[in-house]
Amino acid sequence: MKRVVSISLGSSKRDSTSQVEILGVKFEVARIGTDGSIVRFAELMRKYDGKADAITLGGIDRYLWIDDKKYTIKDADRLAKIAKIMLSDIKEGLFLKEIEFEISQELIEKIAELGFDPEFGAREMRRVVQENIENSIAKALLSDKIKAGDKIEIDPQTFEVKTLV
Repeated sequence: MKRVVSISLGSSKRDSTSQVEILGVKFEVARIGTDGSIVRFAELMRKYDGKADAITLGGIDRYLWIDDKKYTIKDADRLAKIAKIMLSDIKEGLFLKEIEFEISQELIEKIAELGFDPEFGAREMRRVVQENIENSIAKALLSDKIKAGDKIEIDPQTFEVKTLV
């Protein structure tokens, strides 16, 4: 029997094993989640290397590098698109206040990373945007740090509002 193992950074609650027959060949197919643990991910890779006929990898890395070629992983790309839409909604609201919001690719990727939950996918992203982006902007507005005519950006590491010249 051939063995296929899918190792995922996602939730272990969705782990499963099944057997199928394709063109007369029997396969055991297993999905193993690591609940976001990269250490466990590496342990499972070592455990099944050479023992499984095929190993697939799941997670939220945006890119996979093989030699000098970069491949975009669609789920992570989809999360980044969702983050960009959420940030664009904020940008539109600030535009109405005559404040220009520059959205960096680093900020989009940080929100996508923080907003991903191994069990629930992108549902957590709304909370991450509220707590980190909207709250920072609200505090800056209330303290008069930013005002009409300003151009701002958000630091993707600290979520601090910065005024651009």
